[in-house]
Amino acid sequence: MNKTEASTSVALTCGNLRVIVRPDIGGSIERFWLAGDSGHFDWLRPCSSSGERSLEVLDMACFPLVPFSNRVRNGRFFYSDTEVNLPLNFGDHPHAIHGQGWQSKWDVEDTSLTSVLLRYDHVADSWPWDYTARQKFVLDENSLSIELEVTNQSSTPMPLGLGWHPYFPCDADTTIKTECAKVWDVDEEVMPTSLRPATDLLPQAIDTPIARLGLDNCFTGWNRQFDIRWGNSGHSLKLEANATLDKLVVFAPVGEDFFCAEPVSHGTDAFNQAFKGETNTGMIDLPPGETSKAQMKLLVRTTNPIDAA
Repeated sequence: MNKTEASTSVALTCGNLRVIVRPDIGGSIERFWLAGDSGHFDWLRPCSSSGERSLEVLDMACFPLVPFSNRVRNGRFFYSDTEVNLPLNFGDHPHAIHGQGWQSKWDVEDTSLTSVLLRYDHVADSWPWDYTARQKFVLDENSLSIELEVTNQSSTPMPLGLGWHPYFPCDADTTIKTECAKVWDVDEEVMPTSLRPATDLLPQAIDTPIARLGLDNCFTGWNRQFDIRWGNSGHSLKLEANATLDKLVVFAPVGEDFFCAEPVSHGTDAFNQAFKGETNTGMIDLPPGETSKAQMKLLVRTTNPIDAA
């Protein structure tokens, strides 16, 4: 298929790897797993709905963050001489969160057995810029690669942030390893307060149990690699990101069976921070007609192969 059309789900297959993409639910991933006659293993948290209600984006395994990630304080910011007031789009949460892409339907532009290209066109509204976002998912025998690009279709520059929000399964034996320079402390509304060394909250370059970290923080100076090992199961995963995504948000609530490791281009409330003159916020100034791209790759490895289905 090589024309734009609506779709509820797209299934990709390569070797023993399977992916279900949901254009109709925020351009998200419903499931990414290793399949076989003798069983399966989920690399991302599988869809969490009980079946008693319709699926929602927060049930998904991963969704895109566009045109910003995380929170914008009170849904309000200034960009140049433009005041922007965004809807508070997350229940009774006091801040705007994660942009528009995750709460919108995407169209399918092209698909094959191992790839799919999605498109979302935003018409200026409370976000006063037109833009086009595309996501391309490509599956091979060892990895899932995702590219997210945004083109500014407006006549003026547009602020921009990009990223993804993957959910990973975890238990007491799940360990992670990554390297970051600093971490933002947060207040009770998960808004940034001050920077300190990342090692205060996240040990570096060693396998660290994730289930007991209790994090909801943005890390800077990230090496753009994140390794996950599921105990002695023989299964592991490496998340790799391109240079655009040099910040990492880790959400690891204590006692849950999942955690999130979100590669992002900017820090929390970056638009307001940039307006105040803060440097290294990661906010992208996207000129009219220009395109910015982000890439994430999930490389999987198993020493305990599942028989081919």
